[in-house]
Amino acid sequence: MSAFTEDMIVSATSDPNRRKSWMPPGFLPQNWVVEKELPYAVGSLEHPTEMIIVPKGFVFNGHSVPLGLRWLFPRAHSIYLQAAALHDYLYHDRHWPGTRRKADAIYFEALHEVLGVNRFWAKTMWLGVRVGGWIPWRKARRYKSDGREQLAK
Repeated sequence: MSAFTEDMIVSATSDPNRRKSWMPPGFLPQNWVVEKELPYAVGSLEHPTEMIIVPKGFVFNGHSVPLGLRWLFPRAHSIYLQAAALHDYLYHDRHWPGTRRKADAIYFEALHEVLGVNRFWAKTMWLGVRVGGWIPWRKARRYKSDGREQLAK
């Protein structure tokens, strides 16, 4: 079975414009910075078919959840924040050769098989990235072609 091989350490980034927002803090977007490499072994821990390493300094936004559903699916929950970092990284890594379908399959596996999210909820979250993920995937492909990386300064 696939596995995260180390614990995740992240810190929240601050945005000075948040104070001007009329929305309650729990509904505002939050970005996170990976403070220590986050390795993920695809396949099995002993004989992985692929090793994905989310680098230190990678900035991600947790789960991209429509505003009206954030009460049900918080953008950042300790149970599944690792899967969000992994998925965002797969969408944004210029050097990862996989497809969007494969990135989403790895995300589902990380949620359900590795992190233990109930199959119904993991499938619902996976369906969300299948339905709405084409927008960030396309944006990341254009972003990648510019040669820029999404790493913290």
